[in-house]
Amino acid sequence: TMQGQPIEFVRMTSHAYVTFERFGLFTPELAALGHVASDRIFRRDCLEVDLTVGGVPLTLYLVHFKSMGSPRNGLDGREATMPLRMAEAQAVRRIIEERFGKDHAADKRWAICG
Repeated sequence: TMQGQPIEFVRMTSHAYVTFERFGLFTPELAALGHVASDRIFRRDCLEVDLTVGGVPLTLYLVHFKSMGSPRNGLDGREATMPLRMAEAQAVRRIIEERFGKDHAADKRWAICG
């Protein structure tokens, strides 16, 4: 840090294998795009990294949502990938709420990095 405080790695957790089914996020829109409930939500993982910065806990969620890409199935890239990107965003929220508690997440030190 600017003040010379130590940044220490505590732990890292992968959420690569979270499925739509596990979080109840499977929708008809995802089915129409060829997904099934047992598919993984994250294509590029969602890493949960715990650090301490000057002894103070900080959790980072490192995630890269599905890109919009090129048109497919008669839809533009944004429209074609929106159901998956919405599920990814909802899954990150769920992971954070499960970690810190739905009513306490706002009081904790965390950041989503993409």
